[in-house]
Amino acid sequence: MRFRLQLTSIDEQRSVIPHRQDTLRALMQRSRRLERELYRLMRARDGEDVDYDDTEVLELQATLDDTKEQVRTLLIFMR
Repeated sequence: MRFRLQLTSIDEQRSVIPHRQDTLRALMQRSRRLERELYRLMRARDGEDVDYDDTEVLELQATLDDTKEQVRTLLIFMR
């Protein structure tokens, strides 16, 4: 990334870096929201003695895992 930054102008860098930061912020916000939603769902299920269908939990977990992978990919790309 440093070498690539040396090859680009300052103006190009100023437009790319904030865009990536905004993308990272949005992904982190989504990740936190999904974690809270998953936590609330798990707490609600722990308090009940009823058998639940775990598809909602699995879907939330898959979405959360995908979001975290996007964050990792973006962080690697920003180095």
